[in-house]
Amino acid sequence: MKDLASGAGGTFRYLVPIRDPRESKKITKLALIRQDHYDDPHVLSTKLGKHWYVGPSRHLIGVWYLVLKVHIS
Repeated sequence: MKDLASGAGGTFRYLVPIRDPRESKKITKLALIRQDHYDDPHVLSTKLGKHWYVGPSRHLIGVWYLVLKVHIS
């Protein structure tokens, strides 16, 4: 496992995927991005393009965006 927020202080952050055969979407990429780099998640979503989800992470010190790329099969 790899700490997703290494260097952010506090405890480790991990993503543990759970397979659900009923779900047609699959996460293919993941990132954590500090809010100071992008003040508005809509700007970040526009730059990344479709099939990306950008949402705030409330469990980290400071404000981070959780960025997921989703593949729809």
